Amino acid sequence: WAGGKYGLVEDIQRHLPPARKLVEPFVGAGSVFLNTDYDQYLLADINPDLINLYNLLKERPEEYISEAKRWFV
Repeated sequence: WAGGKYGLVEDIQRHLPPARKLVEPFVGAGSVFLNTDYDQYLLADINPDLINLYNLLKERPEEYISEAKRWFV
C-alpha cells in the first residue's frame, strides 16, 4: 500500500497511550490497528472504497470470503 506504515509499526506502538480505543484517521492498509490490541477501533481514511471494503469485511465476512474464493481458489 502506497505510504504504508508497516515499517514504522514498532516506533508508532511505543508512542501509543494505554487506552480502550484506538482512533486511526489514516488507516490505509491497517498496519497500525492490525498490530495493536485495543478493545475498540475507530478507523477512517479519505478513500471511500477502502472504508467500504473494511465495512463489508466487518458486516458480512462470510459473503466476502465466498466471493473472493472464486478469484483465488
